[in-house]
Amino acid sequence: MKTKLLLLFSFIFLTSCNGQTKPFGETAINLENFDFATKIADLYPEKYKHPSYKDHYRIPCENGSVLIEKSIIYEKPYDPNSKPLMQVYGQKNWSTGNELAKFGKQFFNKLSFVTDMNNEIKVIGAVADETTEKDNEAFIKNLTKKFGEYKKVESDFAGTFFIYEWRSKDLVYRFATVFNDDKNSIKIEKDKGTISFPKGEENLHTEGYFYIIKSDYIKAIEKLKTNDFVYID
Repeated sequence: MKTKLLLLFSFIFLTSCNGQTKPFGETAINLENFDFATKIADLYPEKYKHPSYKDHYRIPCENGSVLIEKSIIYEKPYDPNSKPLMQVYGQKNWSTGNELAKFGKQFFNKLSFVTDMNNEIKVIGAVADETTEKDNEAFIKNLTKKFGEYKKVESDFAGTFFIYEWRSKDLVYRFATVFNDDKNSIKIEKDKGTISFPKGEENLHTEGYFYIIKSDYIKAIEKLKTNDFVYID
């Protein structure tokens, strides 16, 4: 009995020290209790590195593979000679059939991470495509129940939108809903082994952008204006 207890304790200890145990895409990452001590290399292991493109990962998922691009944000935008500030692991494509992350009952189709230059995870960005007003209200209600009343801030990026913000001891949570009509999206349909690119029709809907930010990194996100992080502040 003592041996079994020690083995069980060792397993729990190793799991908690290593943080998230399964790589990106293998299961929906639970953002509600995500361990920021998780190593970024455990989420994006070497086996998923793209064979042809540097700093890219091709990750198999339930509905096709997703492409992750690793990029660097510099102190002076687009100037690699200036000081590097952070690294972004941004998801470039998605499928509504892939549930890559979850928080409570809300699932997300896109998931991106930001690390500092020491490879410590500082920001998580998750996107839920085609949410309904009911979905958004339920998610805001859940966050309010967990973290208390929110602060609502009006912001602007290609149009006005609102950011809801909650705070816990070490983390800042932000949620923004944005209207999208799909006019600038490329729709790919696969049927019976053939792939088609049908002409897009207007599909007005909302998208939910959810961010979890380490409190000690809140000032740094002022430089984070890329990928799905454009609605972070």
